[in-house]
Amino acid sequence: MRKTWRPVILALLSMMLIEVSVPVSLAATPQLKSSSAALQQVPPVPFLFPPYYGTEQVNSVFDHEYPLHGDEGSISPTRTNVITTVVHYDGTRWTGTVISCTLGTPSCYSGHSGIDYSLRYERVRACANGTVVAAGWQDPRDHRAEYGLRVSIEHNNGYRCTCGHLSVVAVDEGTPITDAGTERGRIVAISGNTGFSTGAHLHFAS
Repeated sequence: MRKTWRPVILALLSMMLIEVSVPVSLAATPQLKSSSAALQQVPPVPFLFPPYYGTEQVNSVFDHEYPLHGDEGSISPTRTNVITTVVHYDGTRWTGTVISCTLGTPSCYSGHSGIDYSLRYERVRACANGTVVAAGWQDPRDHRAEYGLRVSIEHNNGYRCTCGHLSVVAVDEGTPITDAGTERGRIVAISGNTGFSTGAHLHFAS
């Protein structure tokens, strides 16, 4: 009897060893190690410069909760009297209408995908080196749509910055930018009130 069951027992033991060894060998594969290392990547080095001269006031901040509106309630087409919440980069939550917010903050609204600076027909500087990939009307058929006159710069590191609602564009598509951040840095535009805008300012988005 012992000789009859011995091969069966050995076969069962070998199957158990195979089942146990499979997940252990997978856990030790280089692919899984590299993916865990990717989660510990060093954050990118800051490379942007202010797109203006001197000091400017921020009129509206980037909404870190719903930059594209998301599913946050019903947003009216005119964006008037809409109760919204906006989350700033430091986690501060502001609640109010598109006209004002409750903590004495600038005008802000849910779904704002950039930062508005209070430049009233002032010079706009390139925020970093790169190549101009768009310069002109966002919608040539409707000058009151979206960003209106805008300039977009590709920075060759995965980022692209756009300046919107401009009154004058001073560069062409394909223009290389090599002197951003210097005292005589490239002037790319004059701020304005084109596109979907309620007053002269600079909309800066990445």
